[in-house]
Amino acid sequence: MTTQHPDKGSDHRSHLNRLKRVEGQLKAIITNVEDEKYCIGIINQVKSIRAALRSFEMEVVKGHLNGCVKNALLDSEQDVQEKIDEIISVFEKANKI
Repeated sequence: MTTQHPDKGSDHRSHLNRLKRVEGQLKAIITNVEDEKYCIGIINQVKSIRAALRSFEMEVVKGHLNGCVKNALLDSEQDVQEKIDEIISVFEKANKI
């Protein structure tokens, strides 16, 4: 779960560990390509990175909606959480395709 910065909304520092894992996976792929490893193993690593990035993207979107957007609309919109949940649901469904 992301924390919120009082002035900015979402705190991106909370995502750094996830991104560093992806960075490590990418370095492993580069090494495997340089070493001419088996293609299927490389493809599986690529798919793993893609899934991790999609998950990261969703966490950023959730943080944005629950932080930045919610803060901006709180005074003028009564059903903010319902709207945020709808948008999150749409993105989650799109990521499953």
